[in-house]
Amino acid sequence: MEVASLKAQIQSGNLDNFYIFTGEEWYTQRLYLKQISKQFDGRMNSVDDAQTLYKKLSRRSIFERPSLYVLRDDAEIIKNPDIIDRLRACADKNVIVLVLSNVDKRTKLYKMYKDSFVEFSLLERAVLKRHIAINIKLTNKHVDKLIDVCEGNYGRILLEIDKIKRYAQSFPEEFDDVDFDEYFERLLKDGTIYQPPYDAIFDFVDDVLMHDVKAVYESLDNCKRIGESTLALLSVLYTNAKHVLQVQSYDGDNLEKATGLTAMQIKFAKRRCNIYRTGDLVYMLQLIHEIEVGIKIGKIEESLAMDYLLVHIL
Repeated sequence: MEVASLKAQIQSGNLDNFYIFTGEEWYTQRLYLKQISKQFDGRMNSVDDAQTLYKKLSRRSIFERPSLYVLRDDAEIIKNPDIIDRLRACADKNVIVLVLSNVDKRTKLYKMYKDSFVEFSLLERAVLKRHIAINIKLTNKHVDKLIDVCEGNYGRILLEIDKIKRYAQSFPEEFDDVDFDEYFERLLKDGTIYQPPYDAIFDFVDDVLMHDVKAVYESLDNCKRIGESTLALLSVLYTNAKHVLQVQSYDGDNLEKATGLTAMQIKFAKRRCNIYRTGDLVYMLQLIHEIEVGIKIGKIEESLAMDYLLVHIL
């Protein structure tokens, strides 16, 4: 079921008695649970497991008003989805929502109740930007940064916005002329706002070939934090350094034909030309090759390989 279909059911008051909520956007899930609970004057109950809920529904008094019941990651239902039929049979006018952190679409649960699944995917970037603008005043650059560090998750974005605002309130003398961009940068720098590691292999390569020493070690740290293979780093760096050498050392008038590089590869290589002398690029390629061979035959420790390389080329 699409989220839009669920919204239409809520608005019409014509709800099913069972749903399964999944997806990364937990904050939006919470909003929809609250909207459903309004059908029952806000009555929403969290239940520990399916058996407890079954007993509760089976023993309900005729005078007890209907409610929304929420189960989270119930292992019994995941293992034996036939339980759902028993719950639905005694649900009457109640609504049951099973919230799952992860879903395997190969399971019996998914195949049996596919139409009951409502997946809350991450919001589109344009939608996130509109919501952020309502909650806090940031420049477009910092809005993009906030979305990136929160990996597009609206719930996390709101939590980080709350951190920024609370931090700003700790400086009452500045609050009349508050600069949320500055506070955001401060919290990023001191780690209060967490920045997840990302695949920085291409940033690392660019930093090396642009000889940005400080940035090299920052991007290398990101690569290490996500477990990027040393051999992969060496391979990508070798390929890109070779492109720079080809472009930088060529003095003819048909670069694409002579080098076999694409227009895009040439474009990137040109931007990195004349940072290193041609002889230094040759040395870099030779050293990378030696290190690759050394790792493969056990002569060089993989954990030390990148530091060894950077000491010699930077």
